Amino acid sequence: MLVLRCFFFFVLCVLEIGSAQGHVDLKSPKCSRNGDYIISTPGTSDIGNTNGRCSCYLFYYGDNCECNDRSCNYFDNALCGGPAHGTCVCGTCSCTLDYTGDNCGCTTNTDTCISSDGSVCNNHGYCECGRCRCHQDGYLGPLCEDCMFC
Repeated sequence: MLVLRCFFFFVLCVLEIGSAQGHVDLKSPKCSRNGDYIISTPGTSDIGNTNGRCSCYLFYYGDNCECNDRSCNYFDNALCGGPAHGTCVCGTCSCTLDYTGDNCGCTTNTDTCISSDGSVCNNHGYCECGRCRCHQDGYLGPLCEDCMFC
């Protein structure tokens, strides 16, 4: 017989399976509040027992339910920009070689930053996410080719 009795003022449940007892700490801090901590040592009533384990909620995993592969940032309405850009691993985007950033939305390709002379951003800036960022005063334009004060 399986019986679950909960004492909500302590957020503690006692699980009775036949004659054995276990204790359940709901939304336990030991489980990153993403799971229940279950102590199944027969005859114990100590919720601080270290012989327990986490029972993670849906989509969470890890020893302490710390990981979720659906909690990453989105780019273009897709988790980590979609499979071509990256994948979500334990709450962090793991980008392919062609992308970077916290949502894999930034290209590492610098082809769009190459000036007619073959330099990157006319040597007046750097390429970030496929666009020139002009760093010298007065330079602007898509390839840092225009100078306001020169």
